[in-house]
Amino acid sequence: AKNRFREISEGLVPEVQRRASGDFWTPTEWVNRAHEALGDALGTDWRGSYSVWDPAWGTGNLTRDFSFSSLYASTLFESELQIATHVNDNENTTKFQFDFLNDDLDLAPGGKITPEGLVLKPQFVPVETDSEEVKGQKQAAMSELIANSRQAELYYKIPASLYADLSDPKKPFCWILNPPYARAGNAGKKAAGAGATKTGVQQLISADSEYRGRYSSNLYSQFYYRILKIATDFRKEKYALGSFSKSQYLCGGTFWE
Repeated sequence: AKNRFREISEGLVPEVQRRASGDFWTPTEWVNRAHEALGDALGTDWRGSYSVWDPAWGTGNLTRDFSFSSLYASTLFESELQIATHVNDNENTTKFQFDFLNDDLDLAPGGKITPEGLVLKPQFVPVETDSEEVKGQKQAAMSELIANSRQAELYYKIPASLYADLSDPKKPFCWILNPPYARAGNAGKKAAGAGATKTGVQQLISADSEYRGRYSSNLYSQFYYRILKIATDFRKEKYALGSFSKSQYLCGGTFWE
C-alpha cells in the first residue's frame, strides 16, 4: 500500500511544472545500483560514516529505502516536502525546503549557532581579533536589520546541524543527487526549461573567471559547481559527490573548461 501511495504522490506535483524545471524521479532499480556504486567507492559503511545531503531530494527516492546516520534532505518544492513526510520513514533525517541554486549563496564557515538553533552569518559574529570599532560595527549592522524587520537576513536558511557537519573539516561528507537537467534555451527553439537556469549560482559562475564557461547554462552543472564550492570553502578533507550523469557531463566537450 505504501509503494502504491508513493506512485500516486509523485503525480501530485504537476508534470508540466516538473518538466519546466528539469525535475524527474529516479526508478528504484537505478537507486539500488547507485548505492552499490557508492559503496564500492566509499566503503560499505558510507551511509553510516558520512554525513549525506541530497539537495534535489524531491520525494526522497534516492534515500527512502536505506538507513543513514546523518541525512539531510532538501527540495525546491514545499509540496514535495509535505508528501515525502508521509512516504519516507528514514530516521536521522533532517528535511527542509531549500533552493540549492539560490538560497544562502553567501554560505561560509565562521558562523555561530545560536541557542535558538539558528546559524548567525559570519559577518555578524564578533571574534577575538576584532577591534572594539569592528565589534561595534557588527552590532550596529545587526540592530539596523532588526529595527527594519529584516532579521531573517542575519541567519542562514540551512539547519544548524548541517552547518555544524559542514564546518568540521574532518567530518566526511557526501552529496548524492539526481540533478535537474534543464538547460538554457532560445526564443527560436523554446526549449523546455528555458530561463530556469538563470540562478544565483549561475551569477557566481559568471563572476568566477577561472571556471566561466558554457556549462553554466545547465542546471546539473550548477549543482556540481556549488557542491564543489561548498566543499572547498569549508575545507572538507574528505568528501564525495555521487550523481546520476553521463560521463560527458563530467569531462567531455565544452561542458567544463
